[in-house]
Amino acid sequence: MCSRTFVVNLAGHNFELRRDISEPEDYVHVHETVWELLKSWYGGGPELKRSVIGVGIQVRTSLRRCASCSYLLQTHGPNLPVFACLQEARLDLYPIILRFFRLGTDGHPVADSLVTLPFSRMSNLKEVFNYWSKRLEDQQDGEDDWLRLWMHAPAKAIAVPTIEGDGTEKAGEKWQPVKAALMEQQLELFRFRFGATLWVETKDNKHWVRSAIKQVDRCVLFFFSSSVS
Repeated sequence: MCSRTFVVNLAGHNFELRRDISEPEDYVHVHETVWELLKSWYGGGPELKRSVIGVGIQVRTSLRRCASCSYLLQTHGPNLPVFACLQEARLDLYPIILRFFRLGTDGHPVADSLVTLPFSRMSNLKEVFNYWSKRLEDQQDGEDDWLRLWMHAPAKAIAVPTIEGDGTEKAGEKWQPVKAALMEQQLELFRFRFGATLWVETKDNKHWVRSAIKQVDRCVLFFFSSSVS
């Protein structure tokens, strides 16, 4: 729960908070069931949903079980691999905001299809893909390989994987399908800039229409609001 004065952008349903707020002076977070109960009593909103994530590392170690007393020791008995969890539960107050455009039947982004969504920084592109698979499942048409994500291809090699671009097509720029190697990588390991936009494509009559477009040979101008919705 928080005052509306601390919300950066109230457009749409994805709300981004200011960076200079603190709990409990400016807001209080409660479990979803508690919020639903309070809302049923008093009304209110908007809802600012956030996830609890684990911050830290998990270390794989090995302990030994004592054959005579069953205590875990480090001296004798069979090895028992375990995970030592050094993670701290923390509220993901500032999720990563991604923008998405659907590709039309001509293989180009549809100007009025912009969707802006928050994702936990601990999630990965596979989870983003699964979100769209569920959202568009009525278009699956019995195929397994029917949906894919596109990302802006940088002009030169970048060591850190980057999600960038405002979603528009500009002459000389290239977009490419998201590589399988990046699908399992956590979003917090990406660099985000210039809009952080992905394209979402579904097959049209069992064909990838975008693949037939060799390069952008014209400039398609879209006009968007500069604010994140």
